Amino acid sequence: MCATKGHVYSFRYLRSYPTVSKIRRHPTSAWTRGAGTALRTVPAHYVEAALLGARRAGHDGVALLARAGIAPTGSAGSAGSAVHGRVSVCQFTRLVRVLLEVLDDEFLGRTTQKVPRGAFAVMCESAVHADDLAHALRRMCRFYRLLPGAPPMRLRPEQDTLRFECAIAPESDPDRFLSESMLRLTHHFASWLIGRRTAVRLATFPYPPPAHAGDYPIVFGCPARFCAGTLALVFSPAALPAPIVRDEHSLERFLRCTPSPLLCGRDEDITSVADQVRGILERSLDGEVATPGEVARRLRVSQQTLRRRLAREKTSFAEIRDALFRDIAISTLAAGTGSVSYLAERLGFSEPSAFRRAFKRWTGSSPSAFHPGKLAG
Repeated sequence: MCATKGHVYSFRYLRSYPTVSKIRRHPTSAWTRGAGTALRTVPAHYVEAALLGARRAGHDGVALLARAGIAPTGSAGSAGSAVHGRVSVCQFTRLVRVLLEVLDDEFLGRTTQKVPRGAFAVMCESAVHADDLAHALRRMCRFYRLLPGAPPMRLRPEQDTLRFECAIAPESDPDRFLSESMLRLTHHFASWLIGRRTAVRLATFPYPPPAHAGDYPIVFGCPARFCAGTLALVFSPAALPAPIVRDEHSLERFLRCTPSPLLCGRDEDITSVADQVRGILERSLDGEVATPGEVARRLRVSQQTLRRRLAREKTSFAEIRDALFRDIAISTLAAGTGSVSYLAERLGFSEPSAFRRAFKRWTGSSPSAFHPGKLAG
């Protein structure tokens, strides 16, 4: 039973942090303290929680910690694999990777059936091709509904926004590790997809406030309500139409670093306006190349505002478009996978001669200089 039903923790209760803006720009919760990922740390109770599923399956926690480079305290025969204080995010990331390898279960033994390694990557491949964040979240929920071992997830409309809800059996999550992780990973993945921290109105939890409840508003960037009916994130309306700015190349880099960016988020995953514009342009190449007006609409700003923001980053729409076209043209010609006529059509030039003139302006050379035979010579 909850003694404080519907209790809400918000920024105003965190007296040690003077302003909301500082919290949002520099989150330093008990989960991760320090500026960069390499300097951040994770409390020891999360390490113990991560090991729960492996222990249930009969694995030696001390041995698993050793493989992750984490020094245990006590002996293997005692409560044994506890660690003092905190570990680095790098150590915790190694531990999660060890557990994924040993258990072959992306939910670390916390669910009734295994969800094998690789499932998350397949879901990501679908999400990066979504039109906007709401579409990507729907794809994620649909994907996990197909996996018998995954906790039930759904998106539920609520007035002008959406609630991401996840049902986790209390007996499988006695320390709330999976509940916290599901919302944190969903939030960080959503932020990575759109290239900026995703705004959420509220995070709700169907259990009483834990000892570290004061960290929840910092981790999620919004008030946290405990003893609520469901485990949920309520997204701000402005976040839902945000365009997906990632592609398969950035996804490949993201997956190589996983789970680190999902566990704590990373400043380097927040993209500049120029990166977002380039991402939208690149995704539009399958049809007609997006115009400045179309890109501005996708970013939900006026063309004037877009020009000002790009100017602050010392660039312009034309420079970003030319750099993208140049990179695509060079890689296509060097690989021998497309002709000048093909590139002229794909990049929206009226004729091959116009493409040749633009290519000369971009590179100082003619397209023929990048023919595979010339490069080999």
